[in-house]
Amino acid sequence: MKRISLLYLFFFSITLNAQNSPKITIKQGDSIRVVTAKSDEPVRLHISTLQAKDAPKVSLKQGDGIRITAADSSAHMRLRVWFQPIYTVSKSLTDNSKWTSNAGVQRARLNFTGWIYSPKLRYHFQPVLAAPELRSGLDATAQQEGFTGKVLLDAALQWKFHPNFELWVGQERTRGSYEGFLPGFAMQLVNKSQFNSMFNYNRDIGIQLLGSYGKKFIIRPQLRWTLGNGHNIVTNNSGGFQYMARLEVQPFGKFNEVFNTDFKREPSPKLAIGATFDFNHNAARQRGNAGRFLTDNEGNLLNSSLFTFLVDAVFKYKGFSANSAFAMRSATHGDLGFHEATGLYLQGGYLLKNNYEFAFRYSMVEPIGAKTASGSREYLVGISKYINGHPLKVQSDIGLIRNTTTQITTLQYRFQIVAGF
Repeated sequence: MKRISLLYLFFFSITLNAQNSPKITIKQGDSIRVVTAKSDEPVRLHISTLQAKDAPKVSLKQGDGIRITAADSSAHMRLRVWFQPIYTVSKSLTDNSKWTSNAGVQRARLNFTGWIYSPKLRYHFQPVLAAPELRSGLDATAQQEGFTGKVLLDAALQWKFHPNFELWVGQERTRGSYEGFLPGFAMQLVNKSQFNSMFNYNRDIGIQLLGSYGKKFIIRPQLRWTLGNGHNIVTNNSGGFQYMARLEVQPFGKFNEVFNTDFKREPSPKLAIGATFDFNHNAARQRGNAGRFLTDNEGNLLNSSLFTFLVDAVFKYKGFSANSAFAMRSATHGDLGFHEATGLYLQGGYLLKNNYEFAFRYSMVEPIGAKTASGSREYLVGISKYINGHPLKVQSDIGLIRNTTTQITTLQYRFQIVAGF
C-alpha cells in the first residue's frame, strides 16, 4: 500500500494592503487572522492539519491479514479473517443404511494479534462465528458454560520478559501436542484426527511459561498451570488444577513445525520432537479439560485425577511432511466414566510443484482400564490444491472410520474450501 505524504506548510505571511481591504495573515502553527479595515480586532479562523507523522501505518495482504501500526509504534494490531465451508457425505457399511449428507460452515473466526505499549507485551484475541463452535446444550457441561455459546476461544497476554522466556496469562491454546496446537486453517486434511479428539489438551485459562534456547540445535522447555476445566467455564473451579510439562527439541535447526505441509520445500531434513506429561488433579470432565462433565444420579459432579503421557514428532524435507504421535492416559476412577486409553497417530503428505498435495492418515484409539472410552480406527487419503498456501485452498478426503466399541464402520467423504486474508 502506497504511503500518502502530506506536505507541511512553510512559514509565510500574506498581506493585502489595498484600500478598504481586510488584512489577512497566515502563519504555519498559528490561526488565520483577518482584520477588517474598520477594526483593529482580528477574527481568528483555526485550521487543523493532519500531519503524516501522526497517521498510523496500514497494510493489507491476502494471507497476511490487515496490519495497523501506530505512528509512534506504541501499538500494533494484525487482524486475520478466515472461514471453512464444508460438505460431508457418509454411509454406515455395517448395517447397510442410507447415505447421509450435511453442509455448513465448519469454522469462521476473527484472529487479532499484536502488541500493546511495547513489542515485548503481546496479545492474542480470537472470537468465533460459526454455529458448530458456538453451540451449547442443556447437560452438565452446558451448565458449567452458563448455557451460553462458546464465543471466545483466545484472550491472553504474552510478556517477553527475557530473551529466552515468555509468560502467557489468560485463556489460550495449550501446546500439549503438535497436532493439537495446529491452527484449524493450516491442516493438510479436512479435519484433525480421532487421536486428537481423545488426547487434545484443548484451550484453558491459566499461566504458561515458554522457553527457547539455541539456533542450530533448539530446545524449548514449557511449563503450564491451568484451572483444568477447559475454556469458557463460568462456574467455580470444580476440582483441582492441571499441571503440564513439555519439552521440544529441533536438532537440525528452526523450521515451521506448527503448520502441516512443507511449503518451503526444506533443502535439508528438519525434525521436531516433543514429549508431554500432564496431571489433571480431581478433574470433572471425561478427558480432563475436554469432554462431558460427569455427574451422579443427583446431579453432583464426579472427580478423578488423570495422568497423560504423549510423545510426538514432525518431519519436513523437500516437499514431504510427516507427523506422528503416541499417547497414554490413565485415571484414578476410570469406572466413573473418565476416559482411559492409548493411541497412535501417523500422517504424511507430499506437495507437488504445482501446489497439489496428496496426504494420508492412520489413527488408532484403544480403551484401557475400565474401558469407558470409545475405541476407533481411522484410515484417510486426501488431496489439496493450494491457491495461496493454507489461507486459500480447496481440500477433500475420503476414508473409513471404525468405532471398535460398537463395531460400526462408516465410509466418509468430505470437501471444504478455506478462505481468508
